[in-house]
Amino acid sequence: MSRAYQVREGAGRTVAELEAAADDAITFETVRRGTQSLPLKPDLRLEAGDVVVVVGRRSQVVDVAGTIGPETVAGDGATLAMQSRQAVFTRKDMNNMTIAEVKAAVDREMRRGVYIEAVTRMGRPLPVLPETV
Repeated sequence: MSRAYQVREGAGRTVAELEAAADDAITFETVRRGTQSLPLKPDLRLEAGDVVVVVGRRSQVVDVAGTIGPETVAGDGATLAMQSRQAVFTRKDMNNMTIAEVKAAVDREMRRGVYIEAVTRMGRPLPVLPETV
């Protein structure tokens, strides 16, 4: 899901710092300063009044408000196309690894913006928790 926030508490921090503070459970998709959309870079330092759009799993996106600032309207032209994909792990070296271990084993930039919505094994749903194997 996505939400827009007006930067207040997050002023002075970089996009990378705020994503890391949320354990990479959120991703910044857009940053608007006044009427300009800024190029999104990890070292972009946010300023009070910036409007950012954040995506991730619902609970993390809602929880991040206290770190960034109050929820607001995204503004003109701020549309996102969210996509879901099914994936199958076939790397044998990841057998018996927890979700947390897989996350730690994959390069941060490679997994940026990728979130696990559901896990099934042999057609049965499993909880999406860091300790799920």
